[in-house]
Amino acid sequence: NMLPSLVKLGFFACELNTLPLRLSAINFTQLQILDLSFNKFNSPMPYWLFNISQSLSVINFQRSQLRASIPDAFESMSYLTMFDLSDNYLTGEFPKTLGLIADDDNSTRPSLRELYLSNNQLKGSLPPGIAQLSELEVLDLASNSMDGVITEDFLNFSHLQVLVLSSNSFMVNISSDWTPPFDLDTIGLQSCQIGPDFPRWLQTQKDFVSIDISSNNISGIVPD
Repeated sequence: NMLPSLVKLGFFACELNTLPLRLSAINFTQLQILDLSFNKFNSPMPYWLFNISQSLSVINFQRSQLRASIPDAFESMSYLTMFDLSDNYLTGEFPKTLGLIADDDNSTRPSLRELYLSNNQLKGSLPPGIAQLSELEVLDLASNSMDGVITEDFLNFSHLQVLVLSSNSFMVNISSDWTPPFDLDTIGLQSCQIGPDFPRWLQTQKDFVSIDISSNNISGIVPD
């Protein structure tokens, strides 16, 4: 099939159970949006995804029964703005190249805005390169097995609106004099070891509609 002009390909909730690990004789060079969410593939994430089109901006495999690890092959995906692999069975570590997305000139080009990896089985810590994603608006890593220390160096995202790290083994260690560059809508830090004192940086967040900081052994008085 030669479809060089195809921009969007969607098979949302189609009960698909086969995801080919190899593709041949297919031309999707202009493809920008790929939505294969809510299917039943029961297979690893295919490597062809990373070279099918350098124009891909949206990849959605939410709740598609993907297994194994996420390939660490994001170097050429310079236009990726939304990446959703939530609610799968993915294992392994956070892919390091996801934080170092490069353009055609092989220079860093931080374009990713929405990253959803919640409800998987990922482990390990966040790579330092994630701090390069300066346009990030959504970071949702809830309900994995990740760990490590989260400092302000990982959170200097001036556009961040959603921060959900709940139900991992992170330790959030933020300087008491740090002022976040963002104003969050959604805060999820359940079981993130942010205590024992109520974090001062959280007191700067005034416009959130949802906050969960339970199971953190925070003591003292709740600030106004």
